[in-house]
Amino acid sequence: MMDYGKLKKVNLIKRRLPNSIQEYYENGNLDQQIPGILKTSMISSTGLPQNYKNFVDYLFTHENKERIEVVDNDFDEVEFELELNGKTKTFYVVHKNKIQPDIDVSGDLEYDENGIAKIESLTRQSEELIRELIELRINT
Repeated sequence: MMDYGKLKKVNLIKRRLPNSIQEYYENGNLDQQIPGILKTSMISSTGLPQNYKNFVDYLFTHENKERIEVVDNDFDEVEFELELNGKTKTFYVVHKNKIQPDIDVSGDLEYDENGIAKIESLTRQSEELIRELIELRINT
């Protein structure tokens, strides 16, 4: 997905909040903190530029720390979303164990009146994913 997919989103995450928004924007730090999550998101429907992709690829393959430093800022996690052939997957730099071997296809499924995915649409999506994986393997 990193080689052929589009980078759709990057989240820089701090697991702490400033005491006030004004304090955060006035001095840019989190000296006095309260529990919570501060998330800086970069999102593009058409895909973020290659330098963003290079950045998250480097972090993902080289960082094995509990915290990540980005331009003099300390983050607890960097998560990013890749899209390939209409399928998206989220990756995590610090907590790589959160990465599941799944791709969200829920938007491409057909559901019955009870909200349960129809077997035919599950089969169709499975076959499509298998074809895409075989095609990627042949092209690499």
